[in-house]
Amino acid sequence: MIANKAIEPNTHKSAPSLIGLALVVGGALILSWVLYDSFKTKPVPYKRVLIEEGKTDKFPDLGLAKNDDVNIRKYEIRTAGIDKPLAEFHMAQSGSAPPVPLSWRSKLAEPVLFMDIEPAADKKVAEIIEKHIPKDALVFGWWDTSRRLKFYKNLPVVFGNSEPASIFIPSIWRYQTETITNDEQSFWRGKADIRQKDAAFSAFQDALLLDTHSGIEALTKIANAKKGKKEQRVFLALNLLDTYKIGNAMPDKFGIGYKDFPRNKQSHGLIKGVKSWVKDHGYTSYSVYPLDEHVIRIFFLTDEISKHTLLASLLPFDSSKPGQTPGAKLVYQHRGYWIYELNPTVKSAQKPIP
Repeated sequence: MIANKAIEPNTHKSAPSLIGLALVVGGALILSWVLYDSFKTKPVPYKRVLIEEGKTDKFPDLGLAKNDDVNIRKYEIRTAGIDKPLAEFHMAQSGSAPPVPLSWRSKLAEPVLFMDIEPAADKKVAEIIEKHIPKDALVFGWWDTSRRLKFYKNLPVVFGNSEPASIFIPSIWRYQTETITNDEQSFWRGKADIRQKDAAFSAFQDALLLDTHSGIEALTKIANAKKGKKEQRVFLALNLLDTYKIGNAMPDKFGIGYKDFPRNKQSHGLIKGVKSWVKDHGYTSYSVYPLDEHVIRIFFLTDEISKHTLLASLLPFDSSKPGQTPGAKLVYQHRGYWIYELNPTVKSAQKPIP
């Protein structure tokens, strides 16, 4: 599935696509009605159904400490004519701070509004960062990653109040892209004072898509503008999933897609098959992301320019050497996360955190 392309995903994941569900539920008649109705201005074609609400201790699966100042809500994304949820998620709300997406799980073979979110991985990364970076450091990351890092350990993130970006809209809903995007941004804005797109966050995305040298320079410039004092250290929290988020937001600048493969006990045979598939389709580079015990997801880059971006060089694509980019020192890696320090001094340089 290519990021931000209106095609049905080709996947081994057992969940159906939304187009497939529409055809099963009502056949071509429903799909034709949807396309006809696309010329009308309508509310979003789904509802957020509140399933459960309470304080942190009501949701033990999230592994949160007791905090009576935080309210947790569990929602399902549902649409008319389909009796099962399309996705489910948990969000946290505290005072006037923007809502925090803590978990997200799509029930389909394609992302529905968000990529899947793993609370355990986010929580562990936040705990490690808290232990090993100065309290006055700056932490750059994707907008929702930043919100979770701040929520879990009050880390000094730069983009915790940035406008939500890169909403994943299933192809059958693309005719309402603007309506859905506005609605999602409003929902995740909450009561926070986020009135316009964060220019620095846009510059952050642009910097990741430059070549390695220019990208590090651009990130350093953004960091210097954000620093309160000269000696502040700057860290970058990237996740392999961020590549697909950026590809979805900026498909003309970063070409990426994914394909799911069934896992088997013979990993050598699987990787050989993946390499062959990537080569046969003319893609330039790939990275492996285990979804669960049954499926691995292959993210592949679709062009040479994308392969040579700073973003791709800092993450584990087969054409990259993460941890060896000048100006970015790898300090920690867990699941899809790769944590770097930008322009570290000799004094601050250290081996990656075990």
